[in-house]
Amino acid sequence: AFDGVVNEWTPIVIPIGGYVGHTGVKIRFRFVSDAGYNMDGMYIDDFKIRVSNEDTTPPLVIKDCPQDYEGTIGDYIVPATITDISGVAMANILYTTVCPDPDPSDIIASPADSVDGDTYYFHIPAQDPGTLVCYALAVADSAGNIDTVGVDEEPCKYIAGNYINYDDNEVTYVLNVPTNFMVAKRLTVPNSKEAHIVTALIRNYTDSGRPNGNLIFHIWKDNNGVPGEDYITPFEMVPAANLENPYEMTVADLRDVQDSIFVVGDFWVGFSVPGDEVWLTLGRELDDTRSYVYDPTSGQWAMYPREFQFRAIAGELYEPGDVAGNEIPKKFELMQNYPNPFNPTTIIKYALPKEAHVTLKIYNVLGQEVATLVDKNVDAGYHEVNFDASQLSSGIYIYRIEAGKYVAVKKMMLLK
Repeated sequence: AFDGVVNEWTPIVIPIGGYVGHTGVKIRFRFVSDAGYNMDGMYIDDFKIRVSNEDTTPPLVIKDCPQDYEGTIGDYIVPATITDISGVAMANILYTTVCPDPDPSDIIASPADSVDGDTYYFHIPAQDPGTLVCYALAVADSAGNIDTVGVDEEPCKYIAGNYINYDDNEVTYVLNVPTNFMVAKRLTVPNSKEAHIVTALIRNYTDSGRPNGNLIFHIWKDNNGVPGEDYITPFEMVPAANLENPYEMTVADLRDVQDSIFVVGDFWVGFSVPGDEVWLTLGRELDDTRSYVYDPTSGQWAMYPREFQFRAIAGELYEPGDVAGNEIPKKFELMQNYPNPFNPTTIIKYALPKEAHVTLKIYNVLGQEVATLVDKNVDAGYHEVNFDASQLSSGIYIYRIEAGKYVAVKKMMLLK
């Protein structure tokens, strides 16, 4: 299927080599309005399908990208339907946490974990909450046709963490927020748990007649059902919406200040307008009880009847009262480094149920020590250390921890 908006005559080439010469091939056109600007429509007068008995196109790949950065807290599973009349010879996922312009050394390639008929299942290892991950697929058929789906064009992308959202992702109309007004949406940490908020998302809007000024981002504490004190100092942002993507999500990366945003229950995400007006999108819900507007004339917050499309991403969920980072583990544990493979830095985490003298060392495959990361008494709790391997060559390395009587060893891979 072809999904998109076309407002002028454009030749459209749709490769269907995966089913070359097949009589059951169907072509469908689907055109979607932005719901805020209505035009007469489009007419297709000429349409031609060409088929060939020679396989000259790469495998057909059908996949769904995450919407609006929605990811998971753990491993991310990517299903894709991949077909080709000559047979699929290769199917790899390519992913990186260096977005949007990674070096080749920043991209990790991994084959499918499993295949069920024409459906291939890939997985991306768990990433630290708030990490932006971009991925694409590399495929080839037995006839030698190769394609990288999502490399030359926009890759799929998500942000790791627990995604908090209450709208259905459907844009029905737009709203302007004037100077000195504020808008906010009440969000809730799921499952009655407590968590750091690592990212906030605000869907803005623009077109040629609705330019945006800058906004001041806020994340507020709840004050009896309306926004209260700010968790952090508000900061200025440029709305991400542009003429190509008129309601792109504006992403507020909060990882550097997440220790100040440890939330249980309700919190509020939104913005104030310091100068020129700012536009946002409205969802379908007519009786929304989570969206509020602050009118500087009245000095009061008031409920707005349509939903604002504001969202957040939380880190690990904790039981209320367990302060993340100071929670006492129940056992000694050495975690797998992240990212892995890595280049040139990676993070190693470990857990101590009580104070202990810790030594954490790195060895090469010959058993030679190449680095000492920790050699001291360490308090009980969760800890992490950064390992910089910029002076080492590619290969497998071993990291070993001694904490009291606890000893553990794990492997990691440096790829340069």
